Amino acid sequence: MVGCVMNPCVSPIVSLCGKDCYSGQNCEHRRQWVVDRLAVLVDVFAIDLCGYAVMSNHYHLVLRINRDKAASWTGLEVAERWMMLFSGPMVVKRWVSGAVDAAESQQALSVGKYGHARAGGLG
Repeated sequence: MVGCVMNPCVSPIVSLCGKDCYSGQNCEHRRQWVVDRLAVLVDVFAIDLCGYAVMSNHYHLVLRINRDKAASWTGLEVAERWMMLFSGPMVVKRWVSGAVDAAESQQALSVGKYGHARAGGLG
């Protein structure tokens, strides 16, 4: 599945990149931040970045969801990837570190199944 994403800024007077019309501040450093962040997100999730354009007040992305890649991940891999960006539930943190009993392991796996389903989607 390939999709196109366009994300405008919240306000027409706020600039993502370039010169901010409201403050006069140069925000060009944000362009590289957006590109760097995209690289991190592509590494963490099962998404292929086919193309992008970072404009002064919005960006365009052409993405491909790699469902085969997401399906190949174990529950542990999904949890580790998710926790690269977000704080997970304590039971999942303990599970990833190997400090859980059988009941907690099952609980962590049930949370991981939700993450596994989400790994192949954009919404």
